[in-house]
Amino acid sequence: CGIRGMQRLREDVTCSICLDVLDDPVSIECGHNFCRGCLSTHWSRVSAQGPCCPECRAPCSRDRMIPDTRVKNLVEKISEHLQEEPEPVRPDGPDKGTRSFLL
Repeated sequence: CGIRGMQRLREDVTCSICLDVLDDPVSIECGHNFCRGCLSTHWSRVSAQGPCCPECRAPCSRDRMIPDTRVKNLVEKISEHLQEEPEPVRPDGPDKGTRSFLL
């Protein structure tokens, strides 16, 4: 899997609240995943409406935040892989690697 593939996977494990990689990921009843802290903060701000999914607005129960160890392991593997793989080197200039000689 190349760097672009890993970046796409990383997008799949991004919290839609903080827009960062999931930290202490939890899954809620509708199946969406969020950082535990982000979801708790979100729900505390909208307490009058009752807890609902920030993405699909499905009603949820506060006590049904389930730690998602599979997603947590995936986040760790993706982060490790992205740190290990160097950025591709791209030549500067319009010719992208061709040399021009003055005669």
